[in-house]
Amino acid sequence: FLYRNNRNGTFTKITTGPIVVAFDGTEAAERALEAGAAIAGTAGNPIEVILTTPRMAEAERWRDEIRKRLAGTNAELEFLHLPGGGRDELCTAARARGAALVVVGADMRGDETRAGELLDRLSCSLLLVR
Repeated sequence: FLYRNNRNGTFTKITTGPIVVAFDGTEAAERALEAGAAIAGTAGNPIEVILTTPRMAEAERWRDEIRKRLAGTNAELEFLHLPGGGRDELCTAARARGAALVVVGADMRGDETRAGELLDRLSCSLLLVR
C-alpha cells in the first residue's frame, strides 16, 4: 500500500491516483515500467505512462508494445505523450493527474541529484528504479 507523508508525523493511505511512469525507451525505463505495473497491481491504482519522445511514430510504437506487455494485468492503463519530457513537464503532468507515485528509471551517475530535484517539485512520492 502507498502512504503519503503529511510532514507532521502522520501518514495518509493513498487509495486513488495513478502510478505515473516516465518512459523514454531505455532499459532503465523498462525496469521502471515493470516496477510501476507491479505496484499498481498490488495497490489497485491505475497506471499512467508518460511517453517522452519527440517522435509521434515512436510514441505510438511504445504505446502498442506497452499495451501488449501489460495486457495480462488488470490495471487501468493510460498514456500521455510529452515530446519534451523534461522534469517540469513530468511534474506538471503528475500533479494534474493527482499521481499517487511517480516512477522513473535511473542508470547513470547524477540520477540521485535529478531525483532530488524531482522530489522538490512533486506533490507525491518518487521511486527511482535502477
